[in-house]
Amino acid sequence: DALPILKKPTHYVDNKKFNEESEKFAVKCKENRDEWKKANGIDDQRNWPKEWLKNRPQVPDYLGEQYTLIATKISHRPNFSSYSWISDMIANSIENCVRYAHNFDQSKGKAFSYFTRIIWFSFLRDIEREKRETNLHKKIVKNQRSSQNYMYLNESDRDDSKFTFDSWSFESHFVLDKHEVEEEKK
Repeated sequence: DALPILKKPTHYVDNKKFNEESEKFAVKCKENRDEWKKANGIDDQRNWPKEWLKNRPQVPDYLGEQYTLIATKISHRPNFSSYSWISDMIANSIENCVRYAHNFDQSKGKAFSYFTRIIWFSFLRDIEREKRETNLHKKIVKNQRSSQNYMYLNESDRDDSKFTFDSWSFESHFVLDKHEVEEEKK
């Protein structure tokens, strides 16, 4: 019996083409940056002027498609698939890929690993930012609810129509939880 011929597995990103296109774009950016520096008389190697970043070459469509494919594939991993803001995470990660595409250096590694790492850490930053915003939102809502219960008003103000609360508690005091106090110390 003859063994079946196994096909070479097809990957969603062609590494060879992706490396070549990424390197071409990075070289094009470096040439453009050097021309821009000469034209504007800038010798500082550490700081890239924001004007150049705004006027650098446009990322080719092929690279944009590959960034989208990688980000979408990573978003289906169990680490990230349960978040409701996953489409925002994908968009932010693609933006980060475009922002840092000019830094790619083929001598340091493959394009797939470089951009996968950018996307991965972009996802982690978005999750952390959303957690901070959610905690802040919860804290604000909690403080609003508790603030309705400890307004100190004069007897004459109780009958005023602008003060309408469900419950009045003149004895309650606003006390932060231990967790909130520890967060504020940090």
